[in-house]
Amino acid sequence: GWVYARYITGFEELFAEEQPTTETQESTSIQKSESPVGEGGQFVFSHPEGLFSLQMRMGWDNNRENQDYFEKYIFRDPSREMGIWVVHTSSEDYSEDEFYRDLASLLMERSSARTEISPSARRKADSGLDWLYGKVEIKSEPLKIHEYWIKEHAGRLWAVVEVYPQTVTETASKRLSAIRRSFSFGTELDSNQ
Repeated sequence: GWVYARYITGFEELFAEEQPTTETQESTSIQKSESPVGEGGQFVFSHPEGLFSLQMRMGWDNNRENQDYFEKYIFRDPSREMGIWVVHTSSEDYSEDEFYRDLASLLMERSSARTEISPSARRKADSGLDWLYGKVEIKSEPLKIHEYWIKEHAGRLWAVVEVYPQTVTETASKRLSAIRRSFSFGTELDSNQ
């Protein structure tokens, strides 16, 4: 549900929701694309400023939120059980591991269920890029899993997060991972991914 996606709004402002913020939200359903729709109803979603792209599926909801220090994209499947989050912020004075710990801790604080945070570890993605990987399990019914893939790139910290219930089918899980693996940095940042 929405509670799982709402936590990454800005570390200082997270619990001050009643005070005015500079946050803006845009919500759309991904139904049409200027990019050609490929096999299986997929197309390339590109960040409006060219910062990143993902191979998305038609029919997924897209919600974008801006805060003073963060930009967050949340992509949810039509059932709203699974999703991909893309969050980025400046990496000035902030490490990948600190970013993971802060994001995971905030998720834990926002959850009403017991939460287990795994230690982070280095993993190579299929693309050959080295990412910081971490996993958070929310012990709700059903168990909700958040897999974090974090990387510093061109002065920004990026978190690509797979969100799914433990009860997800293997086919749906593979589709979700395929979307995460399709993430690529835009040419405006650096052509050397």
